Amino acid sequence: MGDHTVFSLSDRFVERLAAHQPMLATQMGVAGHDAAWGKHDPESWQDLKALLREVRSELVCLPPSDQYWERLGRRVLDDHLAVRLERIERGEPLRDLNNIASPLQAFRETFDLMPRASEADWLAIAKRLESIGQAIDGYTACLTAGRQRGLLAARRQARACLEQCRVHSSDGAFFDTLAQQVLDTGTSSSIQRLVATGVQTARAAYSR
Repeated sequence: MGDHTVFSLSDRFVERLAAHQPMLATQMGVAGHDAAWGKHDPESWQDLKALLREVRSELVCLPPSDQYWERLGRRVLDDHLAVRLERIERGEPLRDLNNIASPLQAFRETFDLMPRASEADWLAIAKRLESIGQAIDGYTACLTAGRQRGLLAARRQARACLEQCRVHSSDGAFFDTLAQQVLDTGTSSSIQRLVATGVQTARAAYSR
């Protein structure tokens, strides 16, 4: 369909979004980003807002089309970009804390979506375990910025999330199961050590 369609623009948007938010890339099934978290601090949301605005500008500049699916795709993409932009402009990422579906759960649940069939897979897991603290620090910086602006999550949600952090940092919880699973896969001892070290790092990150 050529390079000037909403479909090619959408493909480029997904690629750029995946590079900007590797955790989201894993959730979307976009390969090549499983070893990283990306930034999660307040600045990262301003960077994302700039990306969304740029893509929206590119969308507006697409040549006219009388094709049904092209026109429908443009409306869908524009709506998607508008919703994401509005969320950032309202400051929602600065108070995104709840006990079911917030970044706090997404950090942990991302490991459920990562393949574990090869040494390369386990190396990606080890790298994410080792660097999860940086992602959590960026996220907590967002929550701190939100509090400073009066954007607060509900207290009951915060208490529930504190309990989840306590569980994730405890003996025998999820992260410890990764250390056991890698032992059962026959991967090299060096990878096993990296995972074991990463598990302790991840537990410590959730205990802060």
